[in-house]
Amino acid sequence: MNLSASQVFTLDELWLIHAVIRHEAPGQKEMKFPYSNLDLNDLLAETILRCEEQGLKDAALTLTRGDCLAIDATVSVGMKDQYGKPIGKNILLKVFKARDMLSGGIVAMEANEPVPDDIHEVMTEWEANVAALQEAKKTRRKRSA
Repeated sequence: MNLSASQVFTLDELWLIHAVIRHEAPGQKEMKFPYSNLDLNDLLAETILRCEEQGLKDAALTLTRGDCLAIDATVSVGMKDQYGKPIGKNILLKVFKARDMLSGGIVAMEANEPVPDDIHEVMTEWEANVAALQEAKKTRRKRSA
């Protein structure tokens, strides 16, 4: 079973990850977890293209442990986006979160399970539902006080 975990990355974060995750590297056959990864490179290219074509500002990536380790090996905490804004730390924190999820099996799924194309709509709807539930909870507290 090849577990994976999803994390949402901004378009700028995706571009930076793509800049460092190459499709191959010297000596990768000898590495247990190579820092180059053709599948991850393809996923990044497809995701960036989808974001650019559809005007999306972010997208979810479904990452395996190997994907997380490749990103961890190539992204440094001080890396910046094209405008000079530090984003390396944010990327690494998301990768660490995915690794934490994978180590406990939390919210993990088969790696070949597709990420819904409408993930942005699903997340927006979920956030609206959470906000409505929180508001209802506040209202009940005020009534009972």
